[in-house]
Amino acid sequence: MTFHLNPYDFFEEIRYITEIIIGEYLLFIPSPIQKRSKFLLRICISTPILILSSFFYFLIFKSIADYVGPDGSLGYLRFVFSGWYSFLIILSCLNICFLFDTTGGIIISRCLIAWCFQHLEYAIVNEAMGLGFWKNGRINYLWAYILISIVTCALVFFLMYKIFHKFMKVTDIDKKSKGFTWFYVLFFLILLCITFYCQKIFNAFIKTDIYNAYFAVFVDSLTCVIVLVSQFMIYSLNLSNIQKKEAQLLLAEREKQYEQNREAITIINKKSHDLKHQILALKGMSSDKQDEALKDVYSSISIYDSSFHTGNDVLDTIFTQKKLVAEKKHISITSIIDGTALNFIDKLDLYVLFGNALDNAIEACEKLENREERIISVNIKNIKGFASIQVENNFDGVINAVGDSLSTSKNDKVYHGYGYQSILDIVHKYKGQVVY
Repeated sequence: MTFHLNPYDFFEEIRYITEIIIGEYLLFIPSPIQKRSKFLLRICISTPILILSSFFYFLIFKSIADYVGPDGSLGYLRFVFSGWYSFLIILSCLNICFLFDTTGGIIISRCLIAWCFQHLEYAIVNEAMGLGFWKNGRINYLWAYILISIVTCALVFFLMYKIFHKFMKVTDIDKKSKGFTWFYVLFFLILLCITFYCQKIFNAFIKTDIYNAYFAVFVDSLTCVIVLVSQFMIYSLNLSNIQKKEAQLLLAEREKQYEQNREAITIINKKSHDLKHQILALKGMSSDKQDEALKDVYSSISIYDSSFHTGNDVLDTIFTQKKLVAEKKHISITSIIDGTALNFIDKLDLYVLFGNALDNAIEACEKLENREERIISVNIKNIKGFASIQVENNFDGVINAVGDSLSTSKNDKVYHGYGYQSILDIVHKYKGQVVY
């Protein structure tokens, strides 16, 4: 049997893969997921190749034309077309893997969302309208059909963006998806089988029983909606857990802040008390002894001299505060800091990052019996456009490592151990790396 391909067929093939790509890019590009090196070059190469690959459909179409029934029925050859469109979905997932450094579970879970929205738009425009009540219009008025397809595609993906964008911009929103790669693969395969079967029913009844045909479209669309609702609920649960964790961290930070402020007030009160007695003692001293005593007084109050002028107000506040805490524990803090190198970091993130880093360093130094070894060194600088943060401290030689991460040395594992994880989360948020 001979097939004649028309412009409508070419448009449908390009449209299918293009819409999937658009949906996937909307879910991945604005997200915090790490982009691979030379991202712009990669996307400029892979995207055209992926779109052009859709033209292989016509080679397949031509090669099986002689096996199609005289009435145009495809029979088992329908599996060839189902396999082809499944292959294009796999290619789109591999393209995301080529562009982004993430896990298979995250890739498939997000591509699943993009494909469901694309398929909803396809079921409405191509099946219900193009092959249904406006069958002649899609051929005779192709320009109008293309315009309708573009408008509906824009509306559908705008809806997708509005619904899922708040999840996509949250770091670790897909954390639970990382270990469920094969689950999502199986889930995707089941979904494809359902949708392809619904399409088979639609094509079988479209000329004889319009109600059954449209019922198949309804079931097809409902399946996609159920999947999208499930994904929305999963992301909502993940977001709720992340917000709960952030609330716990914030509470822990406030409690720690309270303790540090209380310690600082205690130090100031003690120094003030000592200073009062030193000043009174000066009255009865000779001039030589007064000079010596004044040196002691100057040494006592030198801790309160704001020696941190980093170029960043947040860093000035943090280091001045931590200096008071370190002084009480006989810990010395030395620093070379270019605060302007960190101006791109949110103030709250900056406070949590250095608050935890300095707290961990102070805690490690405090365990050292030799006070001369209690030294913390901080170096912050800009190296060819990259912010380099180096915090070094002496410690007792014991590192509590669990795999590639660190574990708290405190007995209470439930309410401690968030500090290092907070550092990791903030560094990864700004596309950085942590080395210890």
